[in-house]
Amino acid sequence: RGGRDKNPLFIYSPPKVHLKDAAPICASLIAVPHSPPVCGMMNTQKAAAAVYRRAQSISLPAARPHSSVAVPEPKFIHLSGASRAEMQKVGALYAAAEKDSWRRLVALLETQRGDDTKLGTQVSLYDHGLQTATRAMKDGASEEMVVASLFHDVGELLCPKNHGEIPAAVLRPFVSEDTYWVLAHHEIFQAYHYIHHFDGDPNLRDAFKGHPAYDACVHFCADWDEKAFDGAYASYPIDKFWPLIKNVFSREAYWWAGPGHPKRMLVSGQ
Repeated sequence: RGGRDKNPLFIYSPPKVHLKDAAPICASLIAVPHSPPVCGMMNTQKAAAAVYRRAQSISLPAARPHSSVAVPEPKFIHLSGASRAEMQKVGALYAAAEKDSWRRLVALLETQRGDDTKLGTQVSLYDHGLQTATRAMKDGASEEMVVASLFHDVGELLCPKNHGEIPAAVLRPFVSEDTYWVLAHHEIFQAYHYIHHFDGDPNLRDAFKGHPAYDACVHFCADWDEKAFDGAYASYPIDKFWPLIKNVFSREAYWWAGPGHPKRMLVSGQ
């Protein structure tokens, strides 16, 4: 705790709420004393410990009870040696687990609570997700786009430079190709609003002009994502989004591609 008095990360209260106005914040991201450049600002061990503590205390709606039917110990030691009955049992168990996959994604979002994930802004990554989704919902966005907005940055601490592809990959079986594309590319389009502070090219997104989802990604960043750094904004609570999340995850996998998609029956056989 003594390090907090020496490190401006813990006492700086940024006055800006939009990335396009964030020159002071970007400056603080470049040089923070007494802290290695992990995710821009955080000390690795402290950040990992904080995330782990939050993961241990996550409270979610009650999960479906698991079957009490005894499952015999499998005899196969490689997949090609499994019997049909064994693999059908494996598939059924995976199918049951898949129904709770949305809870695991919410759990990842929950680990982003706390001041240590504000990273020089007024809001934690958790609150940023809620605020982005709230703005999208109030703006009349589709159900799947609201869900995408909620989870768009869940991968930011895992792989900052490519974080959009993490939620995009998880949601891809359940959302349209355009929503998937917006998620996977949003960090490039978001750069338009701040990258000049690092002497970068704000027009990186121009390389994708002509793509059917280009305008949707511009809209996502300019109207929801880029504006969702306001510490005084009243976001909806997470339970406001439960019905939307469950509806999206209850869709048939790869519904948009039809029954012929090569991944539709993988793992569970369903």
